[in-house]
Amino acid sequence: MNTLFSRISILTGVSIAISGAYAAIFSNSFLLYFVNIMFYIALLFIIIGGFVFLFQRGFFNVTMYAFKKLGRSNKKIESLIEGEEECDPKEILYRTYSFTWTYPIVITGIILGALSTIIGFAIK
Repeated sequence: MNTLFSRISILTGVSIAISGAYAAIFSNSFLLYFVNIMFYIALLFIIIGGFVFLFQRGFFNVTMYAFKKLGRSNKKIESLIEGEEECDPKEILYRTYSFTWTYPIVITGIILGALSTIIGFAIK
């Protein structure tokens, strides 16, 4: 749990620093650009984290299984490849992955999105 909190803190701090630096350098209205850039970074984190979450849970295993099966149907190409180990294509259907940065990325995106929304309503 401590590593999860430290990763979230690092991502949040770096994202806020990038938003602040970009808003200070490239804009006339600091707070407006700060909120906008922070929201864009939050959206990027949520999209990337959501995709990695779906991938690690096996959402795309059926697609990978179909491509493996399609690739195996061509015996001519398979006979040209030497030394390829034989693996069970059904193993792909039940394979799961584990990425340590998935939850910190998603949680950081949610935190930054909520923070930028709150700041955005506060400045209006």
